[in-house]
Amino acid sequence: MQLPANPIRIAAINNVKDGGQTYLNYLKFALDHLPAFCSPTVFQTGVVGLAKNEAEEFLGREVVEVDSYNVFSNFSSLDFDFILSNDAYVGRLIDEAIKTVFISHGSAPMPANSEYCFSDWTGYWDFILGASKSGMKMAANGLSKYRRDRRNLIISIAKEAIRTDVRTTFLCPIPPLKKTHMFTQPVEITPSRDFFVGILPTALGAIREAAAIYRHLEGIIAGILGEFPNATIIFRPYPLDAQRQDIRQVINIMKTTGRVEIDVSGANSTDFYDRCDVLITDGSTGGMSFMLRKTTPPIYFLPENAVANDQIVQWFFGFVNTTALVAGSLEQLNERIEQCRVMTASERFNFYKTYCSEDLFLERTKQECLEEVFLSSIRNPDQFMYVDSGGRICSPDMEKTTSRPGDLPKLPF
Repeated sequence: MQLPANPIRIAAINNVKDGGQTYLNYLKFALDHLPAFCSPTVFQTGVVGLAKNEAEEFLGREVVEVDSYNVFSNFSSLDFDFILSNDAYVGRLIDEAIKTVFISHGSAPMPANSEYCFSDWTGYWDFILGASKSGMKMAANGLSKYRRDRRNLIISIAKEAIRTDVRTTFLCPIPPLKKTHMFTQPVEITPSRDFFVGILPTALGAIREAAAIYRHLEGIIAGILGEFPNATIIFRPYPLDAQRQDIRQVINIMKTTGRVEIDVSGANSTDFYDRCDVLITDGSTGGMSFMLRKTTPPIYFLPENAVANDQIVQWFFGFVNTTALVAGSLEQLNERIEQCRVMTASERFNFYKTYCSEDLFLERTKQECLEEVFLSSIRNPDQFMYVDSGGRICSPDMEKTTSRPGDLPKLPF
């Protein structure tokens, strides 16, 4: 095996606004599985919702706190070889002389807010790490359309960008970073007298408006509390959304409702998953993270009219309808909650097994996958699927001479 003559220096950046431990966890697991030839230094800005000492305690390593994004544009002059980050936005602020690796969030796709599938953020990166096959397919198709539209001057680059988004981006498979082990047999869950239903909305603006659970929240809460007298709802808004005036008003109303708890603690999401017997979401990747944690399938609330009238929601429905539970109405939601509640360990495990075998990259270890990425400068990176600067999608099993834009099976958008 060919190894670098000198250690590969990595600047690891924690920069998700109000991301707390949940998003720092992505960086932690990547750092914990770096090959021995990598030498990381961790940087953190003041927007993450964690003090420097809290991040250091969580990571078990030193953290350098920076006051300004300006420092990121000088990293190549500090002799770093790679940037590794849990935050997609920061990619546009890195100078061209350094290679960049973005850790995508979650282990599933989501009904993205546009057909670009977040490429206006991810398009600046050289490598994207992802655990979900359908999520990577979604990213590839989004990048393809984004770059073709950039070439045709339909959209323009962000004003603050010092790095081009018309580049080649490699999509690199990796097992779910935040999952320490995979279940190989059914998991028994001891029933308790209390029954906790988690509601996990996706960040506002991140998914299709027609799919956002906030549109139906009042009916969902009333229906659950009326149908399940022993149920307590745990509502966990996206951290940044919890600061919005309109969402704060919703939270204040919910606080006056009995049997409803609000989780804005910023604690690790695994603590939230552990408390929930059932989890409801609209499109959050946290739904599948919940199943990876407990084998219990999440419930995706996707209103029937949204599925019927929105191609992206329709595509997402096709994915989750085979790997999780889906409710298209308030009445159906209560049926799915009861179905989930009475599932046997074997029934839950069948959902878990289907999802893992059909959608996750599990063939190699995390360290092996990271090694391939960080050795790409001395090995051939064409082992990965990639989207080139013109929007052409290529994968290792395709003819390299093809010039068709979008060579993977197309999504309906």
